Amino acid sequence: MKLVTIPRTSGDSDTDDCDAATTAPIRTLNLTKVFKRILPVGGKSGTVVAVNDLNLTVPQRSIYGFLGPNGAGKTTTIRMLVGLLLPTSGTASVCGHSIREDVRGAQKHIGYVPDSTKFPSMRAREFLTFFGEVAGITRSTAISRSKELLTWAGLDDKTTLETKVPRWSAGMQRKLLVAQAMIHQPDVLVLDEPTANLDPVARRSLINLLKRVAAGGRIVLLSSHDLPEVQEVCTHMGFIRHGDLVAEGSKSELFKSIGRLATDRTATFIVSGRGMKDIAKWVEKKLGAKITELQDDRMEVSTKSGERLFKVLADAVENIGGSAVTDMTEKEDTLEDVFLRLSKTTREDKEESA
Repeated sequence: MKLVTIPRTSGDSDTDDCDAATTAPIRTLNLTKVFKRILPVGGKSGTVVAVNDLNLTVPQRSIYGFLGPNGAGKTTTIRMLVGLLLPTSGTASVCGHSIREDVRGAQKHIGYVPDSTKFPSMRAREFLTFFGEVAGITRSTAISRSKELLTWAGLDDKTTLETKVPRWSAGMQRKLLVAQAMIHQPDVLVLDEPTANLDPVARRSLINLLKRVAAGGRIVLLSSHDLPEVQEVCTHMGFIRHGDLVAEGSKSELFKSIGRLATDRTATFIVSGRGMKDIAKWVEKKLGAKITELQDDRMEVSTKSGERLFKVLADAVENIGGSAVTDMTEKEDTLEDVFLRLSKTTREDKEESA
């Protein structure tokens, strides 16, 4: 599909240039949200800290993956950033505009895709034109951009345009929400769990669309608990757990953090050759390693003693007739491995300091 570029038009908005405003389009400073806990009659009142002293930085020209399990505080953070919730304490800025002192200024720079929405009984062009006018652009500009965005998102065939949006598939509706978020040409696109509950085909289509958004120069903040998805599209990421920021940085920086925080980590090695089942028994006996996958010509070995594994394998080949090891490589950690290890290390640090 040909990429349709949507140039900025002077005079359509009074927002300042986000590049000139700050080198960090999104920044939070001790951002905190505490909710009152509603208990059964007769119970004691209490509070729940949804976001706790959050300090994160989204740099220019980045796709920032905001990661964490369900209930970690991602949606609460996003709703504060876009002005739907007031912080209990702390603050944040979007393109230099404080969400406390100038929330309207911050909102002019944001295109927001919520985790779920209920669509009105409208066709796509009507839908986009309406929200363009709500965002403050003229009707004629909104109509023009609606056509361009529907073509850009691949939603411009005749049948689709004549069908009201509530009858569309979930994947098509999510792509329309991305188009709606871009109608006023924001600097920052904020998406809350954009691929949740989509089938694999719709998920792939939406991920490709987000890549094109980023290629057009916009900053993207993407909230998700789908780690493989974030690993593919994001340049920077932050892990949040129980309202606390566990770690933040690029993928390589996070892997370095793992090395500093968990030097005794378990590594997994892929070993190929002949007689793997006999070699596996030898490795288990001599090294106490865990065999996580075993075939005649291949096995995966998990151990904290990676430096000793090569010698143990050499001894096995020497003592087991007909066996051979032709290759041994360390299996690269996935983001899920990183996240789980960082969460475990952070939890242990807190327990020790308590």
